[in-house]
Amino acid sequence: MSAGDDRPRSRRVARAFALDDEGWRRHANPWSVWTRVATLPLIVLAV
Repeated sequence: MSAGDDRPRSRRVARAFALDDEGWRRHANPWSVWTRVATLPLIVLAV
């Protein structure tokens, strides 16, 4: 991050990952978060 860069961090992240408003809604969806959290132990056990 440069000293002259005054854009909010979320905007920089969104641009880096090419997320538009709809993409952020899908990414931040509570079901999406909980399914990622719930499947991690299953993946670890499978490996």
